[in-house]
Amino acid sequence: MKTIINMSVIFFLILSNVSAQKMEIEIHDLSKIEVYNIYGKINVVGTDDNMIILEVTRQKGVPENFNSLKFDLRESNTKMDLNIENNGSILKIYPSSAKAILSDYLIKMPRNLMLKINSVTGIKNNWSPAGFKSVLTDTILIQNMVNDIEIEASFFSILKIIDISGPIVAKTYFGDIFIEFSSLSQARPSSIQSFSGKISLVLPRSVNCDIEQSSFSGKFNSELELNNMEVKTPDPKVRSKTTVTGDEANTKISGKINNGGVKLYLRTFKGDITISKN
Repeated sequence: MKTIINMSVIFFLILSNVSAQKMEIEIHDLSKIEVYNIYGKINVVGTDDNMIILEVTRQKGVPENFNSLKFDLRESNTKMDLNIENNGSILKIYPSSAKAILSDYLIKMPRNLMLKINSVTGIKNNWSPAGFKSVLTDTILIQNMVNDIEIEASFFSILKIIDISGPIVAKTYFGDIFIEFSSLSQARPSSIQSFSGKISLVLPRSVNCDIEQSSFSGKFNSELELNNMEVKTPDPKVRSKTTVTGDEANTKISGKINNGGVKLYLRTFKGDITISKN
C-alpha cells in the first residue's frame, strides 16, 4: 500500500524548526505517533496542548564498528537527522543516521493520542547486542498518557511508565518494567512481558481486572487480593523437556482483583512480578 505524504505538514515541519535540535508539529487530524529504531533515552510527556514538541536532549558518541551494522535508515527530511512520515492520521519518526539512533529525545504530545515505540525492527543483519550493551541500555520514560500505548523495546531497555490509564502492550527482553496506573481502561486487555527483567506494577485499590500471570522461575507477589485465585504448576517431567512450549512449562496464576474486569496479562521467563497498590 502506497504511503501518502502530507506535504503541507512536511513544509510546516521545515518552517517550524526552532533549531536543529528542536521541532514543533501541529497535530491537525493526527491520532497516533509511532517512533522506530531509537536506542537512546526516549522521554514522552503527555500534555493538554494541541502541539507536538520533538527535541534532541543529548547526542552520544557512536562506538567503533557501530556504523557497520545494517539498520533500517530513512533519508532525512528534517534538520534533526530524522525522517518524518505523515499520512494524515499517523506520524512516524525514523532515524537517518547512527548518531540519530543513539540520541536522547524528549517528545511532548497530546495525552489523548495513541503511542507506539518499536526499537527492534530496524536491524537488518544478525549481530550480538551484548557487544554494544553500554549504548543500548537506556530508559523509555512515559508520563501522563490516557490512550493506547504499544512498546517493543530494545534488548536492555528499562521501561518506566507513570500516570497512565492504558490499554498498554509492553515488551522488553532483559530490562525491568515499572508501570504506575492512575486507572485501568476496560476498553481492551493489557499485556506486559519481559524475558528476564522484573515487572513492577502499581494499581489503584479500586481497580477491577482479571490477572493472568505466568513465569518459568520468577516469583509473584500482590498487595491486592486475588479473588478466585488459581495456581497451575506444570508437571516437572513435562517442564524438563526442551520441546514443550513456554505455556506448557510455566507456572500460571490467575484471579480477579475486586470485581474483576479487563484482562491484564503478565509474563516473564525468570523475572519476578510484583503488584503494589496506591
